Amino acid sequence: MRVPSVQTVVVKPEQIRLVRRGDSKKWQAHYKLEHVKTWFRRSTDTANVKEAAKIAERLWMKATFDFEEGRPVISRRFKPVAEVVLHRMEAEIAAGTAKPSTRDYVSAIRLYLIPFYGAYNIDGIKPYGPVTVVESDVKL
Repeated sequence: MRVPSVQTVVVKPEQIRLVRRGDSKKWQAHYKLEHVKTWFRRSTDTANVKEAAKIAERLWMKATFDFEEGRPVISRRFKPVAEVVLHRMEAEIAAGTAKPSTRDYVSAIRLYLIPFYGAYNIDGIKPYGPVTVVESDVKL
Protein backbone atom coordinates (compact mmCIF):
# COMPACT_ATOMS: atom_id res chain seq x y z
CA MET A 1 0.00 0.00 0.00
CA ARG A 2 1.24 3.48 -0.83
CA VAL A 3 2.52 5.55 2.07
CA PRO A 4 1.17 9.15 2.06
CA SER A 5 3.72 11.81 1.20
CA VAL A 6 5.57 13.49 4.00
CA GLN A 7 7.08 16.40 2.05
CA THR A 8 5.77 18.31 -0.95
CA VAL A 9 7.41 21.17 -2.88
CA VAL A 10 5.40 23.12 -5.46
CA VAL A 11 7.52 23.96 -8.52
CA LYS A 12 4.70 25.37 -10.70
CA PRO A 13 1.26 25.78 -9.11
CA GLU A 14 -1.28 23.27 -10.45
CA GLN A 15 1.30 21.85 -12.90
CA ILE A 16 4.46 20.51 -11.26
CA ARG A 17 5.20 19.43 -7.71
CA LEU A 18 7.85 17.34 -6.03
CA VAL A 19 6.82 14.73 -3.49
CA ARG A 20 8.96 12.68 -1.14
CA ARG A 21 7.29 9.84 0.67
CA GLY A 22 8.36 8.78 4.12
CA ASP A 23 9.87 5.51 2.91
CA SER A 24 12.15 7.11 0.30
CA LYS A 25 15.02 9.58 0.12
CA LYS A 26 14.44 10.43 -3.55
CA TRP A 27 12.00 12.99 -4.92
CA GLN A 28 9.16 12.04 -7.20
CA ALA A 29 7.87 14.48 -9.84
CA HIS A 30 4.11 14.86 -10.18
CA TYR A 31 3.06 16.88 -13.21
CA LYS A 32 -0.14 17.63 -15.04
CA LEU A 33 -0.63 18.62 -18.67
CA GLU A 34 -3.02 21.36 -19.72
CA HIS A 35 -5.65 19.21 -21.50
CA VAL A 36 -5.13 15.96 -19.59
CA LYS A 37 -6.93 15.54 -16.29
CA THR A 38 -4.62 13.03 -14.61
CA TRP A 39 -1.37 13.62 -12.77
CA PHE A 40 1.68 11.82 -14.14
CA ARG A 41 4.28 10.52 -11.69
CA ARG A 42 7.93 9.83 -12.41
CA SER A 43 10.93 9.38 -10.20
CA THR A 44 13.67 11.99 -10.43
CA ASP A 45 16.26 9.55 -8.99
CA THR A 46 17.82 12.25 -6.83
CA ALA A 47 17.61 13.38 -3.23
CA ASN A 48 18.66 16.97 -4.06
CA VAL A 49 15.55 19.18 -4.27
CA LYS A 50 17.07 21.73 -6.71
CA GLU A 51 18.22 19.03 -9.11
CA ALA A 52 14.85 17.27 -8.77
CA ALA A 53 13.05 20.52 -9.65
CA LYS A 54 15.10 20.86 -12.86
CA ILE A 55 14.43 17.23 -13.78
CA ALA A 56 10.71 17.64 -13.06
CA GLU A 57 10.50 20.68 -15.35
CA ARG A 58 12.26 18.75 -18.13
CA LEU A 59 9.88 15.81 -17.71
CA TRP A 60 6.89 18.18 -17.85
CA MET A 61 8.22 19.94 -20.98
CA LYS A 62 8.93 16.66 -22.77
CA ALA A 63 5.47 15.34 -21.92
CA THR A 64 3.93 18.61 -23.16
CA PHE A 65 5.78 18.38 -26.48
CA ASP A 66 4.87 14.71 -26.88
CA PHE A 67 1.21 15.48 -26.22
CA GLU A 68 1.18 18.38 -28.70
CA GLU A 69 2.76 16.21 -31.40
CA GLY A 70 0.33 13.33 -30.83
CA ARG A 71 2.81 10.90 -29.29
CA PRO A 72 2.05 8.86 -26.18
CA VAL A 73 2.98 10.91 -23.13
CA ILE A 74 4.38 8.27 -20.78
CA SER A 75 2.97 4.89 -21.61
CA ARG A 76 5.43 2.18 -22.45
CA ARG A 77 2.72 -0.19 -23.56
CA PHE A 78 2.37 -1.45 -27.11
CA LYS A 79 -1.23 -0.31 -27.62
CA PRO A 80 -0.75 3.51 -27.36
CA VAL A 81 2.28 3.39 -29.65
CA ALA A 82 0.40 1.26 -32.17
CA GLU A 83 -2.52 3.71 -32.08
CA VAL A 84 -0.16 6.56 -33.00
CA VAL A 85 1.11 4.52 -35.95
CA LEU A 86 -2.47 3.68 -36.97
CA HIS A 87 -3.41 7.35 -36.86
CA ARG A 88 -0.51 8.24 -39.18
CA MET A 89 -1.34 5.41 -41.58
CA GLU A 90 -5.00 6.41 -41.69
CA ALA A 91 -4.00 9.99 -42.45
CA GLU A 92 -1.86 8.75 -45.35
CA ILE A 93 -4.76 6.65 -46.64
CA ALA A 94 -7.15 9.63 -46.39
CA ALA A 95 -4.67 11.87 -48.20
CA GLY A 96 -4.17 9.28 -50.93
CA THR A 97 -0.40 9.09 -50.43
CA ALA A 98 -0.31 5.62 -48.86
CA LYS A 99 1.06 2.52 -50.52
CA PRO A 100 -1.52 -0.14 -51.35
CA SER A 101 -0.15 -2.40 -48.61
CA THR A 102 -0.87 0.22 -45.91
CA ARG A 103 -4.50 -0.93 -45.65
CA ASP A 104 -3.26 -4.46 -44.95
CA TYR A 105 -0.91 -3.15 -42.25
CA VAL A 106 -3.78 -1.25 -40.59
CA SER A 107 -5.98 -4.32 -40.45
CA ALA A 108 -3.11 -6.53 -39.21
CA ILE A 109 -2.29 -4.08 -36.43
CA ARG A 110 -5.94 -3.86 -35.37
CA LEU A 111 -6.83 -7.55 -35.65
CA TYR A 112 -3.65 -9.25 -34.49
CA LEU A 113 -0.94 -7.06 -33.01
CA ILE A 114 -2.93 -4.85 -30.62
CA PRO A 115 -5.03 -7.72 -29.19
CA PHE A 116 -1.91 -9.84 -28.61
CA TYR A 117 0.79 -7.28 -27.67
CA GLY A 118 -1.45 -4.46 -26.39
CA ALA A 119 -0.72 -4.89 -22.68
CA TYR A 120 2.99 -5.66 -23.09
CA ASN A 121 5.68 -3.09 -22.41
CA ILE A 122 7.46 -2.09 -25.60
CA ASP A 123 10.88 -2.91 -24.15
CA GLY A 124 9.66 -6.38 -23.16
CA ILE A 125 8.87 -7.46 -26.72
CA LYS A 126 11.84 -9.33 -28.12
CA PRO A 127 12.24 -10.57 -31.69
CA TYR A 128 13.01 -14.20 -32.25
CA GLY A 129 16.65 -14.67 -33.12
CA PRO A 130 17.91 -16.54 -36.13
CA VAL A 131 17.31 -20.24 -36.04
CA THR A 132 20.51 -22.20 -35.68
CA VAL A 133 20.66 -25.63 -37.19
CA VAL A 134 22.97 -28.24 -35.76
CA GLU A 135 24.47 -30.58 -38.37
CA SER A 136 23.25 -33.67 -36.54
CA ASP A 137 19.63 -32.42 -36.88
CA VAL A 138 19.80 -32.16 -40.66
CA LYS A 139 18.68 -35.28 -42.48
CA LEU A 140 19.68 -35.73 -46.07
